[in-house]
Amino acid sequence: MKLLGSGGKCVDAGVVIGCVLFGVLLSQLGPCSAFLTVKHVVTERISNQTEFVNNVLSDELPLRIVELSHYVYDWDHDTLKVKGKWVLSSPHDDYLYFVEYTEKIDKQTGFKEILNDLYSKKLITDIRRVERVKPQAFHFEKTIFFGKK
Repeated sequence: MKLLGSGGKCVDAGVVIGCVLFGVLLSQLGPCSAFLTVKHVVTERISNQTEFVNNVLSDELPLRIVELSHYVYDWDHDTLKVKGKWVLSSPHDDYLYFVEYTEKIDKQTGFKEILNDLYSKKLITDIRRVERVKPQAFHFEKTIFFGKK
């Protein structure tokens, strides 16, 4: 729908109505802070890691795990490199704690040490044994005859 404005120029009615409604909406909202929310995040490294770990272990800083990730990959032929991250939160403050760790495990002796540690702490809940699928070899023979037509 086109409206005829002053001087014979056409003005779209939708644009006029849109501008009026937008002006009414702005007048009802008040300050512009309703449109824009700024979140300020400050990240700082904890310089004294020993004190932090001791506080967590002694429950002076009670934390719970919000998110965790764990990656294992080859470091070289004899060692595995385990890399992980915990995101921890505290019920006493609004901070999130990001803890990253890297550990090198010897492929020959590391598994027995880890298994012994888990067993001594009674962290093993289930052990299963699954028979692996054995590779099978097949031999196909096909005889092709060539004959004259």
